[in-house]
Order: sequence, then C-alpha cells, then structure tokens
Amino acid sequence: MSYGSMRTQREGLPPAALAKAIISLVDGRKRFPSEAQPQAALLLARLSPFVAEQPPRVQLDICGLLRLERCYNGQVLQRQGGRGRSFYILLKGLVEETVAAADRSRTDLVRALRPGDSFGAEAIRKRKYTCPTAIQCQSPCYFLKLDKASRNTFNAAWLLKQNEESHL
Repeated sequence: MSYGSMRTQREGLPPAALAKAIISLVDGRKRFPSEAQPQAALLLARLSPFVAEQPPRVQLDICGLLRLERCYNGQVLQRQGGRGRSFYILLKGLVEETVAAADRSRTDLVRALRPGDSFGAEAIRKRKYTCPTAIQCQSPCYFLKLDKASRNTFNAAWLLKQNEESHL
C-alpha cells in the first residue's frame, strides 16, 4: 500500500500531511501518472475548496491538468495589478500575500499562506483578471499549478462531452 493510499483512509489529516501524500503521488514527475489520478483527486478535494466544489469527474480531469512546480525563496508568483493566469495549491513552504498602499509607500501583509492554502481561482474563472495583491515565496515551495490555458482547454472538452452525453 502506498503512502498516499494509507493516508486517505484516515479522517482529519492536517493540510501538511495531505500535501505530503499528494507530493508522493507525483513521485518525481511533473504531473500525476494516470493510475494515481483517482487518489490525487480524493486528496485534493480534501485540501482545496476549489477542487472540492467540482463534480467528481471534473476533479479527476483537473488532476490530469495540474503540474507540480517548485519555486524559490523570494520568487514572485503574482504581481499586484498584473494579469492572473494560474491557480495554485501550496503543498510545501511559506508564501505571503501582500498589498501595496496606493502611493506605494508601504506594503501590508494580507495573509500568510501555508500548505493546503490556494490562490488564483478567480484568475481561471474569469476571462480577464487583474490581481489585487502580490504573492511571493518566503521559502522554497512546491505548488500544484493549473494554468488558465489548461483550464480553458479542459472547459471546452468538458462542455463538448456534456453536450454529447445529453444527445445520446
């Protein structure tokens, strides 16, 4: 039994333990292998509200589009006022979300993100999205990332599939 499958049998795992189980499913690859996608979908639904609100089949499809990304201390993932193009689920590390004053004289902490937290859902839900905050890594981090282009491809394929099924 793999580490990930042992962990899903328990209830109430903390986000860091869920994230560790998810990383073990990727197993050195950039994406989930197809045989690990059902397990990953279960774990991600418990970790991310964005994934949890999707129907089970959609959760599985999302797992096929997510990719593991490593970011470094100090790396900026999103600039305030920039275009949002990706959804991220933090698996490991610390990230700060900040907002600059209108005159740029100071920067205030909005929240500190920890494993299990996510950001960017609005960026892939909306056609054009301007980021109201900046996101910067405060330590080496691992994320699962869903790009807007992947989400758009997924949406188109999913809608076509739904349309085909409704005409059967």
